[in-house]
Amino acid sequence: MQTPPRARKGAGIVRLLPWILLALVLLLAALWGYLSWIFSTTILVPQPYGLMAEFTIVSATDETVTLPLPVSGRQFADTRKSGVVSLLWEGGYGRLGEVISEDSDQLVRRLELVAGELPQAGDEARLENYIYRGFDPLEAHGLAFENLFLTGEAGRLHAWWLPGEGDTVILMLHGRRRADLSETLRIMPTLVELGYPVLALAYRNHDQSDMSSDGFYHYGASEWQDLVTGLQYLTTQGFEDVIIYSYSFGSAVTLEAIKALRDDPDLVDIDVHALIMDSPFIDPRTIFRQGAKNRNLPLANQLADSALWVAARRSGVDWKLLDQRRYAETFSLPLLLIHGAWDQTTPVTLIDEFSDVYAGPLGYLRVEETDHTEAWNKDPERYEAQVKSFLSDVAQP
Repeated sequence: MQTPPRARKGAGIVRLLPWILLALVLLLAALWGYLSWIFSTTILVPQPYGLMAEFTIVSATDETVTLPLPVSGRQFADTRKSGVVSLLWEGGYGRLGEVISEDSDQLVRRLELVAGELPQAGDEARLENYIYRGFDPLEAHGLAFENLFLTGEAGRLHAWWLPGEGDTVILMLHGRRRADLSETLRIMPTLVELGYPVLALAYRNHDQSDMSSDGFYHYGASEWQDLVTGLQYLTTQGFEDVIIYSYSFGSAVTLEAIKALRDDPDLVDIDVHALIMDSPFIDPRTIFRQGAKNRNLPLANQLADSALWVAARRSGVDWKLLDQRRYAETFSLPLLLIHGAWDQTTPVTLIDEFSDVYAGPLGYLRVEETDHTEAWNKDPERYEAQVKSFLSDVAQP
């Protein structure tokens, strides 16, 4: 008796089903691998500086600018953002003032042109918290400085040196990716007025400093050597005591350097007296999981973990060893932590966990309604008062 054609066809589909399922699994695995590779590239590879626009300017005059209402969930698209903040567009930037008027889909703010030409309707733009972008200490504040290029393990490192009369020096480190030495300019006049000499240092892959040998960020695992180069320079200037002031990624560099100096005290003959860390980069895994969530990526935590696994294979970085919560109870230096409670880059809960087990004397300025490295912009007077108080407690210039 012959099998009916429909039955034979059904039997053929049944036999093919495992292969169809296998093909689907392989396709999904390939897609997952591709997404993990792309994400790992955003983790590891420095990107050339660019505008990275987040909205379009509606119109502008000599004194005002009309902007769309905020795009939710994006740090530099919050056009209502208060405090000291700049507006960037191709060909210029300016300082934003108060909101003059607002309707259902746009608002009008005061605009003070700082550099370039006034924006035009349709120009792409973004907000900026480094309000002295492209300036140096002399241009921004009238502070005399020396432009340096130190030689370190990765090559030349760009730095600004501001001499002073004090015996204790402050070494400053900026944050990651779009950051450069101009990030240090907001608080710099306060430090100089207090009498501190200041060295602002750009570590590898940033500013005018050389790239790392593999072209990757290592999140402190190699960049700590650049901080040591800065400390060695300070010893040639006769300094024996230093306070390290770091932003974001620079704090990961700082803590890795502190661990290295603890393991090998002969690396440099200078005493690290205290630390100030603004929006510190405490744990890569937590931070990149947060980044995946911010981008609304599917299975955000799992994709971030997969990307970190790929990034580790590409760079040799052991991410577990860069979770500074593991070492918080071994750090004894006086520390001032500054962090925004609305930080979308480094969740404030991560900083809370770190502060809870930090062993040394600790000050913690936790600023509400404030995003990543924006505590000064939110309230400069409060920020500077906290820094002054901390410095008066731990060291004299």
